[in-house]
Amino acid sequence: MFCDQCGQQLAPSARFCSSCGKAIGVAVVPAAEGKVDRNLRVLGVLWLVYSVLRGLGVIWFLAVGRVMLPFILSRIPFGPPELPLGRLITGMFFFGTTLAAFLALLGVITAWGLLQRESWGRMLALIVGVVALLSIPFGTALGVYTLWVLLPASSEAEYRRLARAA
Repeated sequence: MFCDQCGQQLAPSARFCSSCGKAIGVAVVPAAEGKVDRNLRVLGVLWLVYSVLRGLGVIWFLAVGRVMLPFILSRIPFGPPELPLGRLITGMFFFGTTLAAFLALLGVITAWGLLQRESWGRMLALIVGVVALLSIPFGTALGVYTLWVLLPASSEAEYRRLARAA
């Protein structure tokens, strides 16, 4: 069991928390709530794999886009890339790839923070997890998994305890 006030692990026969002194009553989180400890490594590795694959996709998209985008724009009625509509389409392409590259980098930082049990890792993972929900299907699955593991209040106390121990 864990203290619901400070997250300290409690002895089964304890009546008071040895860390904060809170009386143990009905508001004690059962030991089965070690969900963060059981899932943190998997979550960090999944964020790393997802982000590296996303980064490789960005590199491929940029390489192909640099060659193909001017060719495609010259063949459609919008006009060549030098004209305003062609520039708009090219700008949107590079904005999208820059955003995807930034999110891939943020995912790698998130993975590192979780694997190293950094104090800021949980909050960053929650933020990036919410953003990843929009990236169907893999980002959505990873975002839901991240929120399931790290969002509950009991997870916050457990993550703090793990971050202090690291």
